[in-house]
Amino acid sequence: MTRTEYFRIKAELANIDDALREGHLTLEERAEFEALSVTLSKQLVAPWIPIDWVRRSMALGLFFVGLYGLVGGLEFLVWGWRLILIFHLV
Repeated sequence: MTRTEYFRIKAELANIDDALREGHLTLEERAEFEALSVTLSKQLVAPWIPIDWVRRSMALGLFFVGLYGLVGGLEFLVWGWRLILIFHLV
C-alpha cells in the first residue's frame, strides 16, 4: 500500500463513519456501510511496517544493528531500535 492509497482509504473511512453517525440510512445501507467500515479499518491497520521500500530497508537494517548490539553487548547500537520509530512517524 502506498502513502496515497493509505490516505485515500482513511478519507473514505472517515466519510463512511460520518454517514453512519448521521443516521439517515436505511437498514440495508447501514449494514453495507458497517461491513465496508470494518473492511477499510482492517486495511488501515495492516501496514505495520513503513510504507515505501526505502524506509522498509532502513528499518530492517536498524533492526539488525540493534539485534547485533543486544547480542554483542554494545548498548549504543540498541538505540537503532528507537530510530525505527522515526520511519513510522515520517
